[in-house]
Amino acid sequence: MAYLPLLLLSGAVGQFLVSLPIVLTCSLVASRLVSMTFIPLLGFYLLRPSRTALPPIEERRRRGFAGWYYRLGRAAIAHRWRVAVVSLGVLVLGGWIMSRLKPQFFSKDLQYLSYVEVWLPEDAPLVATREITERVEGLVRSHAGEYFAHHADGHGEGGLVSLTTFMGGGGPRFWSTFSPEPRQTNYGLVIIQTRSKHYTPGWCRRCRRCCPAK
Repeated sequence: MAYLPLLLLSGAVGQFLVSLPIVLTCSLVASRLVSMTFIPLLGFYLLRPSRTALPPIEERRRRGFAGWYYRLGRAAIAHRWRVAVVSLGVLVLGGWIMSRLKPQFFSKDLQYLSYVEVWLPEDAPLVATREITERVEGLVRSHAGEYFAHHADGHGEGGLVSLTTFMGGGGPRFWSTFSPEPRQTNYGLVIIQTRSKHYTPGWCRRCRRCCPAK
């Protein structure tokens, strides 16, 4: 059961979630052991009857928190139908509020960096990879000037900070969920840095259109 997320979810999401059921299982087992051993021991020493006599129950119902709780309970029982209707209304209101919330499996992690991977056939030489990667760089620069001129407060290419290119293998790990590719002549990587992380989602959609997968 612990590895069920890997079967239902692929990629980085499954790798991230696989640890959650393991942690929950260990926590539940530890909680069960504590509840069956340590908690009864504490109860034995902390809940021993007092040597002094307690006041009668009628007196305790008139004072302090016990008195307030007793009066509240009697009022709720006396007006049980009103309490039931109000409770149902609160339940319906809570359901309506929950339906208006926007659910999201993972929160958005906006970053300044995005990347384009270049894959050629396995027998492609490094010269061909360099040629295609340079063409990808040109496409990125040309579309960046057009995109950021309309979406980056008129800064034009100022929205694009830098392009970093690796050929013949992946670069260093710049994301915790991104695994660099080993050395191979048919692979290229272009890392794109924008001036604001809020530009990245729209820029990525534009970049997928200008650099389609083949």
